[in-house]
Parts: sequence; C-alpha cells; structure tokens
Amino acid sequence: MVSVLIVDDDEHLCHAIADGLAKAGYDTREANSGKEFLDLLREAPPDIVITNLFMPDFDGFGVIMHLRREIPDVRIIAMSGADDSKADYLKAATQFGAAYTVKKPFRFKYLLETVAACIPIKPD
Repeated sequence: MVSVLIVDDDEHLCHAIADGLAKAGYDTREANSGKEFLDLLREAPPDIVITNLFMPDFDGFGVIMHLRREIPDVRIIAMSGADDSKADYLKAATQFGAAYTVKKPFRFKYLLETVAACIPIKPD
C-alpha cells in the first residue's frame, strides 16, 4: 500500500485530505507541525509527502529541503493558498524539489489524480 504523509498546520484540512486518501486506498498519516513531521518521518519513511508551504514552525520549503537530503526518492506535492502577485510560491517549490503543486482551494478529485501521478509504474 502506498503511504502518504500530509503536513499542514490546518488540522481540519489535513484530516480531510488524510481521510479522503484513506478511503481511496492509501495509507495516510498526518503532521500538523514540523516536530510531528520529523517524528513521523523517523518512524517510517512515506512514499509521498503532501506539504503546505506556509506553516508557523517549519515551513513547506524546509520540509522539501529536509526530504531531498534524507529521502531523495520521495515524491513531494506542495500546496499553497498564498496569493501574492509578486511571487509564485508553487513554482519555487518545484525548484526546491516538489514533483507537483496544488493551488488551494482545490477539488479533491484533482488532488487524488496528483497523488496517483506520483506513484511510480512498476515494470511487469
């Protein structure tokens, strides 16, 4: 089963994403802070990480950089609702190492398709 770690300081959104992905057959875990993220990462490395970019104690850019150093093969989806016409935070997230980005608010179906795109196809 593909494991997905969702990192977002918005507990309700984090839980909603985890619940929806679990119903779609994914093994999900939730972290609402940088400390929780690091604790869960030590327990078992995930296949996919979905991270919000802007959080108070350990932002998504830090999450991405940490993952690239520690688990280079993990697939990362960065999400953000930040709307600043001077900066494209999602594009910057891909430069830091995110494979995909999702702009908040989003339709869950789109997120589900993005998660599915992260799963490597295994040869027969």
